Amino acid sequence: MSLADELEVNPFYNFALNKQTYLQQVLSNGSILCVPSTSTLPVSSSTARFLELHILKPSRLYKGQYVTVWSNVNGEHQTVSWDEHNYSLTAVYAGQENTVHILYSEMAYMQGAKYNVLLIDRPLNVLKHEVPISSIPQTVQVYRIDITETSVEDMKQVLVSNSFKKFESVSKDIQQFKATYLVLPSFLPDAALKLEAMTNRYSGYFPAAGHKQMHAALLSYIHHQTFSHVFPHVKTSQSGDSSKYKSQCMMMQEEVERENNTESFKLQQLVTATSPLQILSVLKLALDEICAVNVLATDSTKGLYCILSHYTVYLYMNYVLCSYLMFLSLEGPLATDDLIPLLIGVLISHGNVDLPSLLQYTQIFGNTFLDFHDAFEFTMATFMAAVQYIISFKPDSSTQKVLVQRKLSKEKTKEKVTAPSESVARPFRFSSINGDPDSVLDRYAMLAILGQATL
Repeated sequence: MSLADELEVNPFYNFALNKQTYLQQVLSNGSILCVPSTSTLPVSSSTARFLELHILKPSRLYKGQYVTVWSNVNGEHQTVSWDEHNYSLTAVYAGQENTVHILYSEMAYMQGAKYNVLLIDRPLNVLKHEVPISSIPQTVQVYRIDITETSVEDMKQVLVSNSFKKFESVSKDIQQFKATYLVLPSFLPDAALKLEAMTNRYSGYFPAAGHKQMHAALLSYIHHQTFSHVFPHVKTSQSGDSSKYKSQCMMMQEEVERENNTESFKLQQLVTATSPLQILSVLKLALDEICAVNVLATDSTKGLYCILSHYTVYLYMNYVLCSYLMFLSLEGPLATDDLIPLLIGVLISHGNVDLPSLLQYTQIFGNTFLDFHDAFEFTMATFMAAVQYIISFKPDSSTQKVLVQRKLSKEKTKEKVTAPSESVARPFRFSSINGDPDSVLDRYAMLAILGQATL
């Protein structure tokens, strides 16, 4: 296959072309679109942030230098130098560099604006080197979904630019729903059906081309606009589980930290797979996704279209965990019970996320329009089982004794309790799931905590 053909079938390039309303704003004045080769694309290649990292615009300060459209919270961009003699690009950010080679280039046009398309041998981003899709077994990729990060304003533009003439009517319907519909915890499924029916009323106004995408876009927008009205009632229905979940995560986190002080749980002894850096990289993605859940629920300016974004996190987490297990070369088909121990290890390190409420919201509102029902059910079953295990986990007597001693010691002396002796039984076990307290999965569950210092 020629390099030009590679560009045509490249999933990131096709993703970028489908974001025309976004590209029109940035692909002008000699801008450059960099397209990493397919075999090196990371799992987050279909996100707005990754796209922004690969759109370059000329620097106002230096000739021949470019900056990425993406910038951090302080407005700092990743700078890129184009070496035309060596056919390479060098990206610089936070004192680090990443040089990539240009494999192919061509000039492209979009509504009168011209820009360069550069096919490069790997992604441009400097700091975040993720596991490439090509290194993940194909059997795992069924759990990957490409739902992009889109702001509310972008969503409006998508709807309006596609000849949807009823947008103002939708806004009125949303306001009427929020003003007149009484949301009760016991009638949340009815609220989900109301929102779906609101979308279906406008289905006949969608253009034939992209009808399915427009339907999903409108329902996503409606969910985002009504989230603040609905979610508090979901939290009310889950308040008991949420409180218990948070306290249990704190207790289990303490236990893992205590285990970390023993010789038998050092990271060097745990990482026995052939590619430990890849494992830690995938695990870091999992931790990042869990940390992002609260932002997805509360950020209204860059809020992803709410229900889809939550669903993406859960589905992507399963993808990450599946990938992680596959890197460990575990044989046999992956089942929910295989994922739960590792997932628990990841979740307890982020107990401040109200997962019981978010899972309940996703289960009620997420399956009304998604096409990935099998993967959705698999994902929900995995996460709900992990959360339920955390809520119902009961430490043995040795664990309780150590916790009480530690609490009293902190109150009286303000000093840390020394690590327990080897004679004390290790309490943090998943034997009720696997039946084997010393299984590989049990030990690797600890990586979620122990690996953080190395990531």
